[in-house]
Amino acid sequence: MAAAAAAGASTKKRKGAFGLPLDDEQPIPHSSLDRVTTGCIEADQLVCNAQSALEGMLSGFLAARTAAEGKLKTIAVEMHQMISEKGGTPEPQHTTGTLILSVGGTVFEVSRAALMRPSMVRKYLSVLLLRFEAALPRDAEKRPYLESCPAYFRWLLNELTDALQNDPSYAEYHTLFMREIGSSSGDDSNGNGDVQMGEEERQGKGDIADLFKAFDESRRACERVYEALKAEKERMAAFLRAMEPFMKTDDSEEDEVLSVTIHGERVSVMRRTLSPLGHNNTLYSRFSPTYWIDRSVHQTSAEHLQRIVDFARRQAAMPAGQRVGPPAVERRRELFVEDLQMYGLKDQPFYRWGAGGGLIITSEDQLASVVEFTGRTGKTPSLLYKSSRDGFGHGSLLDCVGDASGVLFLVQHNDTHRFGAFVPGPLEQPADPTQHKFTRCPMTYYSISGAYDAPTKLTCRPSTHRA
Repeated sequence: MAAAAAAGASTKKRKGAFGLPLDDEQPIPHSSLDRVTTGCIEADQLVCNAQSALEGMLSGFLAARTAAEGKLKTIAVEMHQMISEKGGTPEPQHTTGTLILSVGGTVFEVSRAALMRPSMVRKYLSVLLLRFEAALPRDAEKRPYLESCPAYFRWLLNELTDALQNDPSYAEYHTLFMREIGSSSGDDSNGNGDVQMGEEERQGKGDIADLFKAFDESRRACERVYEALKAEKERMAAFLRAMEPFMKTDDSEEDEVLSVTIHGERVSVMRRTLSPLGHNNTLYSRFSPTYWIDRSVHQTSAEHLQRIVDFARRQAAMPAGQRVGPPAVERRRELFVEDLQMYGLKDQPFYRWGAGGGLIITSEDQLASVVEFTGRTGKTPSLLYKSSRDGFGHGSLLDCVGDASGVLFLVQHNDTHRFGAFVPGPLEQPADPTQHKFTRCPMTYYSISGAYDAPTKLTCRPSTHRA
């Protein structure tokens, strides 16, 4: 009511680039060119044409404004829904005090003021803890739970040196949590700033082109803001995708935080982190109160158990397509590998690249072995061409692959025999194509299954390499 009264008391209205009131209820004003005559029929016709052009431009502007507002509103509503569905808030609910947080079973006191520092406030971890606290699972004591490595979190809070950055248990979490969301305030792409009109434009002087500079600037500013808003939505979507493994779901059973104790130290992990290993997996059954009533671990060292559980965490929580390195345990390495294998995990990198699902490589282990052979472990593979999807012709293959380098060809001979060939460089057709269209290039061959018990790199004479 107070706002309405204040609005009614003011007769001054904001105006747009053409001096029009920014009020959708105001009609389009009549042109001042009505009944203007030059004394010349031909010139009068030109004035009439100009009036029609201006009216058409004004109508187009108002229609464009309505459409632009609709698009901006749609993005804003989608972003708000995207955040609220995950339990997030537009701004931090609390900026002072401490957050009591369970990280992998170890309880930490996290300073919200530290998370609000300019160097931290836009990091994934700060956004997750400040704006999505309600989205985190809860442990048995109803504390917010973060599926991460306690040793890494202790290292992070104490702001230690970078000496452990090469340890996957630290580096992989750090790379993920220290990503930055949104654009900086000094970024030109955020579309900030009002359109400023020069003195001559305000007084109506200058050429026609000068008079419409403000309109052009307003249009460009609106386009910049629209593109910046779309980019902001994409950044928020990327954040939510990356942080989804750390947030609770609609399945309360899978979100359950399971715990055991070892030498008086609690080790916790979410049920859904262990579920991909299978219910018959030793690590899953050790944490399940249904399978193992005793909640204390006696025959594994605390360090080894924490490292093993964290390897399972990273396999479940790291972004799809990322190489997850095995634990970097140097002291008594042989004993650690035995413990790792006892709990059903392998001492090798893990890849979440979507093997199976109709692909020739049917398991992540096979895919990991072949990619290790190529030496391109730092790259995330993508499916460029699939004959059953894109066609069996060579033209289709070349169109799909294009100039991509590091191409891995996978061939299925029958139900059991699968082979691969790796071409390090781009595919290049012969300069003078012959009937057979052969070109020689370095190539590496692999047996994926059928001929050997495991994926195997094959040795072939260089003279036989051709595509």
